[in-house]
Amino acid sequence: MKLLFLTDDLENVDLLQPLKLVTNQLQIELDCLPLTKDLLASKRFVGYDALFVDCNTDSVHSALNQSKIAAIKKADPNVFIAVMQEGFRSSEVRAWFKAGVFDVLEKPLNEDHLYELLNEIKQQTLATKQTHPDHAKTDWLKRGLVYDLIFGSSKHAKEIWDRSQQCGLASTPTTVMVVSIDRYKTIMKQKSSKWAQSLRHDCTNAIDTCLKDRGLTGIQAIVAKDQLAVLLSCLEDEQLDAPARLLQKEIEKRTGHTVTVGVGRYYHDPRNLAQSFKEALQAQEAKFYLGKNNVIHYKESDELFEQTKLVPYEKLETVSQLLRRGELDHGKTELEQIRQFLFTDCRMEKDILHLQVTDILNALLRAALNNGCHPDMMQLIYSKYMEQLKETADVYDIEKWFIEMVDSILFNIHRFNNEKMLRPIQQAVQYMEASYNKPISLEEVAEHVRLSANYFSNTFKKTMGQPFVKYLAQMRVEKAKQLLQDLDYTVYQVASEVGYSDSRYFSRVFKSFEGKTPSEYRNARVVK
Repeated sequence: MKLLFLTDDLENVDLLQPLKLVTNQLQIELDCLPLTKDLLASKRFVGYDALFVDCNTDSVHSALNQSKIAAIKKADPNVFIAVMQEGFRSSEVRAWFKAGVFDVLEKPLNEDHLYELLNEIKQQTLATKQTHPDHAKTDWLKRGLVYDLIFGSSKHAKEIWDRSQQCGLASTPTTVMVVSIDRYKTIMKQKSSKWAQSLRHDCTNAIDTCLKDRGLTGIQAIVAKDQLAVLLSCLEDEQLDAPARLLQKEIEKRTGHTVTVGVGRYYHDPRNLAQSFKEALQAQEAKFYLGKNNVIHYKESDELFEQTKLVPYEKLETVSQLLRRGELDHGKTELEQIRQFLFTDCRMEKDILHLQVTDILNALLRAALNNGCHPDMMQLIYSKYMEQLKETADVYDIEKWFIEMVDSILFNIHRFNNEKMLRPIQQAVQYMEASYNKPISLEEVAEHVRLSANYFSNTFKKTMGQPFVKYLAQMRVEKAKQLLQDLDYTVYQVASEVGYSDSRYFSRVFKSFEGKTPSEYRNARVVK
């Protein structure tokens, strides 16, 4: 097998070293050439089984485009083409697949992924040369027709008809379905690129089997890492549900994973299939609310989303103020109303809902920081929940995420408030211990610890588990019980020693705690 690698960065060791290492392991002949403006238009790549092109270069912008790659593929359908760069947007991946590339590689190159890809290419190359030399060309013709139809590149009905016949179709396609692998990101955790390719390969085989067994006319192509487009012929809108569910069952049977099928509308003129493709993609968006493992028609999704309603800014500001004042229970009630609004009262598109909950996350974190929570802890919470938000697949995931996020931030604010207020309350208790034998008041103690009377009263109750007045009374009763052991003290003297000028009032307070008057308590102790 021969591989040609094109780049204008031939001195890049990090780029060339893994490529040379893997090709040596697989006994693949590797040639490296500088990428020039005219190279792709020449025939210097003829005779190679695979072509890898480095797209992260200055010269590539003028020298390389999808049409030139498509021309290479058309001239030699058997050649495997891969492009590499430092990152791919979804639109770029689709454009490259449309041009006929076999795979895309992100830099820096991973040796394991590179080995898996080149080994797969080598095995397919050997199999094609030995058994079905025309099979690759037929597959490429089908993929090319799919891409040209769904992206609106084919404008002439006669050309579409001729190409449909070349692909073995008895009639031109009339409808587009988009098959999406459910929870793809979750499935792919800890999985290799080879495993992902194998999953997509199993899905395409399942679709082929289903179409053949059911006598359906159709072609397919991969349009994203987790999506395939299936073009069917001669089926009206009301006839599309059954084949879509058959595709679901066959794919789950073969792969063990569920898929959701978005169904575009039927168009008699195949030149309108680009619109059917857009409709199928829009139907896929409805999976966000309708759930996975579903067949969703465009008509259903078109009526699903309502006019966008946003959480009022004033509502978020109210929550922030409540949290800054430490009124967490009230703040949580307001947040529950926001959750109800977002996830029950209205339906908004996924991207808008993501922006909404991200705004709420930021607002809560700002309130926590204003409350004195540690910035490092808030940064960790932000990173954690933003990463988790990326993994959510539907509205139910996001609602669960929202509840956990709110609880986490409120817990941290509550814990910090407890820590922050512990010292003033400790100082208050120490002051009460030193002054219980005097007529002290809540206002006096609050002033001592530099807090407002109302805030001190609420904080004291939350921290100590009982109101200030009751805590002070209980402290005085405990001191009185010690003094009552000394028979030289009269009840009147004991009352005076613990801060009560009225002995009768002292007796009532004492009995409310002990169930006995001071005299009864003393007599019971003497009898013992």
